[in-house]
Amino acid sequence: MRKLVLVFSLHVLVIVANASMITSDCTPFPFTDNGDNMSGGGTVECPAFNVAGVASLNTVTLTETAEFTGPALFVPVSFVPIGPPVVGWSADPTLFLTSAGATQTASQNATSGVMIANFGSAFDVLVIVGNPGGAAVSTTETVQVSYGYTPSAVPEPVTAPLVGIGVITIGFATRLVRRTPRDRLPGSPAAGG
Repeated sequence: MRKLVLVFSLHVLVIVANASMITSDCTPFPFTDNGDNMSGGGTVECPAFNVAGVASLNTVTLTETAEFTGPALFVPVSFVPIGPPVVGWSADPTLFLTSAGATQTASQNATSGVMIANFGSAFDVLVIVGNPGGAAVSTTETVQVSYGYTPSAVPEPVTAPLVGIGVITIGFATRLVRRTPRDRLPGSPAAGG
């Protein structure tokens, strides 16, 4: 019985220790600004966290990428999360694009309010593009959100019956070995094998 409890406990520990991550694109993906003397930006919408069977939400990370085409100049691009209302974020990154075709990436993490309920709805990220030189440039930005979570310690509906069948089988096998006389076990001299 002790071995049985140990095996089941190890199974539960493996499920709990197996933290997972899901990454989704925020839309529009990619977000593009085109135009002469372009300066502005817009918003992208990041999807809600909607994974079933989760014990806790541990981390939320935004990964932002920016690039532009046009003459070599200085183009700052900032990313500002708008919500969820009770969530705090690390400093808003500003990417400084200085050469056409170059790509820069930054990330920021939710520093407070990381709970399943707070990320149950989609939220926006404001993309701010500056063009101090006033040249005709085109920028492309992408934002992804990554949710790090711990799956629930309760086995999935399919797993529970399989564990139960395994426990019953081990119990019957142990009982059968205890009841079978040693001289009748396969391979013993009295059994003729």
